Amino acid sequence: MIETTQLFGSLLSIISHTYVYSQVFDINDIFLNTLGGVVGYLLARYLYVKLSQKEKAI
Repeated sequence: MIETTQLFGSLLSIISHTYVYSQVFDINDIFLNTLGGVVGYLLARYLYVKLSQKEKAI
């Protein structure tokens, strides 16, 4: 859910800067935002699995 929100926020930011303000965006911004989303997803998935295993043990 959070990653989806970040993705839409990033896309909205890119669109608004590109079309509304006519500014050029840096490819590093896209790369780092995508990398951050992937790392966030993997971390959330890892924590979800760990917490699910902990609940089953109790």
